[in-house]
Amino acid sequence: MFKIIHERKGFTLIEMLVAITIVGIVTTYTFKIFDVQSKIYSGEQKVSHNILDARILMALISRYVRSIGYNPQETGGDVFGLKDSTFGTSKITSTTSIYFTKDSDADGVLDINSSEIIALNFDAANSVVQSADIDSTGQVSQWRNRWLNVKSFSVDYVYEDGTSSNGTTDLPDNTVTNHTFDKVTALVITVETISEKKHDLTKLYPVEKISSTVLLRNRPIAS
Repeated sequence: MFKIIHERKGFTLIEMLVAITIVGIVTTYTFKIFDVQSKIYSGEQKVSHNILDARILMALISRYVRSIGYNPQETGGDVFGLKDSTFGTSKITSTTSIYFTKDSDADGVLDINSSEIIALNFDAANSVVQSADIDSTGQVSQWRNRWLNVKSFSVDYVYEDGTSSNGTTDLPDNTVTNHTFDKVTALVITVETISEKKHDLTKLYPVEKISSTVLLRNRPIAS
């Protein structure tokens, strides 16, 4: 009589170890890829938020600047407009500060308060753009932190003759014929914001820099 013997085949220990090793490697790299993608996504969200912050900051500052010289009653005497400083203050208009007046209540008279005498200043040490409180004499009584996380802030002044300031060169000066304050037709504002948090993948703080030319009201366009 013949006996039928069934041969049992299975994985050897070595084969199982190889298989486990391969699965482990694939799993490890899968998790690494997922982790990198997660960091990229989270980091790009921070970049997007910083870009949005920069655009919002530019929009807010531009809104301020567009109100320079608002004078619905057409009061003469150069009462409302871009100024070299507030009354008696030691700070003057520069590449990092702006002073101006506007007739907020449209009564034709310059009121000595923070709504009609405006001062903006960049505090580089604290990465913040400030606005000023104005006292009863028209001077800056204190600076208030207005917009945070600002890495840089600069202003260039464009004149009627088409020339413009460049850094600290050719700033508005009432003693220079073509560069007096009433000859300024536009401001070129550049802001650079920096994120509060680092990018998850690069470990760097996202930075966004934008620039905008803001035309002043009732001023001719530079030739």
